Amino acid sequence: MRMTVFLVTSLMLVACGRAERFETAPTQYQATRNVVAVAGPISQACRASGRSGSKPQICNCIQAAANRTLTAPQQARAAAFYQNLQEAQDVRTSQRLRDEQFWEAYRTYGEYAEALCAL
Repeated sequence: MRMTVFLVTSLMLVACGRAERFETAPTQYQATRNVVAVAGPISQACRASGRSGSKPQICNCIQAAANRTLTAPQQARAAAFYQNLQEAQDVRTSQRLRDEQFWEAYRTYGEYAEALCAL
């Protein structure tokens, strides 16, 4: 179970998946796709994680996706998942309205990042 949570969360966080659900990546990002660095809590947590998919280009891209889909407090909460995968599982399975609302926003972010950052 823990490995499943790790894999699902890693895929969402690193967003290395394929973007088959979207015909094309959002056009508003194409002009800034080659950004050298994007500072933010998710890109910092991504780089610090040491995971195999945590290349600077991917970390910058998923931060750009977060900037477009998550509020600053939501980004900070999502960044914490890099250090504690169990927290992601707890939020996902929570029955609290606040957690359900966050998870919906996080899921939307993950889908957007996946489409945006697919290489």
